[in-house]
Amino acid sequence: MLESLPLNENADGFIFDNEMLVQLTKYSPEASSIDLWSSWVYGLGVLLCSLKYRLQKMHLGQFRIFNPNGRLLGWLYNTEVTLQVGGLSTN
Repeated sequence: MLESLPLNENADGFIFDNEMLVQLTKYSPEASSIDLWSSWVYGLGVLLCSLKYRLQKMHLGQFRIFNPNGRLLGWLYNTEVTLQVGGLSTN
């Protein structure tokens, strides 16, 4: 799916990840309708994730989702990824 996104049209700054998430989001009547309970669960999940991040940054907690040595997606092991930064290509 990532190969189908026009990622080179995105900004080079911090907003890049948000632009990519929006590009990945597809809305349909079925997908965008959510009941009240599910919206509460989602909202609380967002707040909890933000709290975990802040606690980790303040060295008041350690969470696996922020572990740089954590488990990677399997496809990363089987795919050569080329990263282009500032005109330089690295493998």
